[in-house]
Amino acid sequence: MSSVVSNGVAVFLIWLFAGAALHKVRAPQYYQRLISSWLAIIPDSRVLLWLVVLAEFGVVALLLLPGARPVGFGGAGALLLVYAAVMGWQYKMGQGEQTCGCAGPSSPLRVGPVLVARNLLCAGLAMLSPTLGCSLPENLVTAALALLAGVTLVSLYSLSDQMLASAQAMDEDI
Repeated sequence: MSSVVSNGVAVFLIWLFAGAALHKVRAPQYYQRLISSWLAIIPDSRVLLWLVVLAEFGVVALLLLPGARPVGFGGAGALLLVYAAVMGWQYKMGQGEQTCGCAGPSSPLRVGPVLVARNLLCAGLAMLSPTLGCSLPENLVTAALALLAGVTLVSLYSLSDQMLASAQAMDEDI
């Protein structure tokens, strides 16, 4: 049963990082501006943007290969920790009104403690998953259960996006 959870987390992280990389590929100017505003010390945000895209697609590739999956989980966890740290720093520096870019350029989500906590939770899932095993599902039933677990995590993550956006919009109205 532990491999079902591990494979479900892999499905979720593949969705998360493939989507994140595709957002950046589709709207590079938006993400270059975002990187420049978050990390003003970076002289050329284009280079960093494409390094991040390569890292995100690299995590996806590693998670798709069972033999490389532990490294993929570690890479996913590390990226999520970096994203949490950058968002936490931005919030601490008083830039909580800035959009995070987490759900694409059109997302209204803004940097804040809840997004930092969500990234930390996702990083924890990624870091703990290799301890559950990284083998492919043994049969069709465990594959279906792993897929169901992954879809459940994707749904919870998407629901959290909607709840956070609604809460942030309600805060603006008050």
